[in-house]
Amino acid sequence: ARTVLSRVLLDLGEFDQAQVLATTLYEETKAKSGSDHPSTLTALTDLAGIKEKKGFFDEAEKELNEALSGYRKVFGEKHPTTITVLNNLGQMMESEGLYDNAEPLLRQAVMLSEQVFGKSHPTTLTAQNNLALLHESQGNFDKAEPLYQQAIDTLSQILGPRHSDTVAIINNLAYLYLLKEEYAKALPLFEKILGLW
Repeated sequence: ARTVLSRVLLDLGEFDQAQVLATTLYEETKAKSGSDHPSTLTALTDLAGIKEKKGFFDEAEKELNEALSGYRKVFGEKHPTTITVLNNLGQMMESEGLYDNAEPLLRQAVMLSEQVFGKSHPTTLTAQNNLALLHESQGNFDKAEPLYQQAIDTLSQILGPRHSDTVAIINNLAYLYLLKEEYAKALPLFEKILGLW
């Protein structure tokens, strides 16, 4: 219940209260179950997420790395939770502008997702979208575009063209075209998005 409350507080923007609750939960779980228990690792991951939202990136990065190491030890490299934390760490580094650190993490998340879930699974396509966002942030538009397009094509078939995940990636591709000043390609995508809502 405290985990849910901490997440609700985070969603409400009550970062300080969420951090106090998450820190207490993490410390109690660690004392009771040990550092490598899945509940402890989940509490640590949640705490890192709160610190990231508060802008404490160094602390959040340290804690996510610690959680990732724990998940690898407990569940192995190819466990869905391990892959998710790997992807989250890559995203956090990308948002900080640490592109050289983010890229190998995001590439590994895509590779492992493909191995575990298959190329057409939404988890794989989300990881692929995150790698595309990194390429876009780096100005590598030619690397980002095919990743977005592949994710859109596959998600449209699996989840449908109106699903929020599909629409979000269509929006990412449209924005990429704006950055490339390819307005004739961007406009129809934005019109498509408006038509889907």
